[in-house]
Amino acid sequence: MEQLRYILFVLALTSSVSLWAQQPSSNRHSSPLYYGISGGLVSNILVGSEIDLQKKIYNNVMSHKTGPTFSLFIKREITARWFIKYELDYIRKGNNSNNAGYELNTEYLSIPLKFGFQPLNFLNTKKIQASMEFGPALNFEPGHGTDNLKKAYSAANNSKVNKVGLGVLAGANFEYRLDPRRIVFLNYTFYHDLTPLLSYNAGNVNYKASNQGWMLSIGLMFIIH
Repeated sequence: MEQLRYILFVLALTSSVSLWAQQPSSNRHSSPLYYGISGGLVSNILVGSEIDLQKKIYNNVMSHKTGPTFSLFIKREITARWFIKYELDYIRKGNNSNNAGYELNTEYLSIPLKFGFQPLNFLNTKKIQASMEFGPALNFEPGHGTDNLKKAYSAANNSKVNKVGLGVLAGANFEYRLDPRRIVFLNYTFYHDLTPLLSYNAGNVNYKASNQGWMLSIGLMFIIH
């Protein structure tokens, strides 16, 4: 039921923003529409109260795991300074640890909805754009990368390993116009999953471990109209 609420929330937010973006306004410019592709690296680590406990009691150390990420997206500029981006990502997350139970290699499909502000844009610079963006993301882990955690915590009280959850992200873009229809860009994004990958109860305490990390990617955008 909790996962369904996450899905409905993102769908409702997407629909509301899409309807708003289609409303005419005298303050808007021509509202260019772009599509783009990108690829790069992601560095992920588990964080939270369970990770703190593992380090304090058992001396288990966590470290970042690096993997690939690929994205497809559509970007709609509402004005020269504001935009909305609809995205579909493949992200290889994971975690390194001296505890085999926390040695993870997880593959996610992520659906972010990003809102952005670009103080430098093609209207006032002609060739470059610089922007900041943020928003929620709906994440799915369809594979078997969490099997180690399930086995390690199968006997824990009310233990749960979530394969669907909600995250938040914030990032920055630098874009350079190659010609009137092609743009190359660099993106940096920091993310944190609000839905814990792992949660369980011990006594009166609920322990959690969540994904957190950053992505660095390069890509191409093409103007549709």
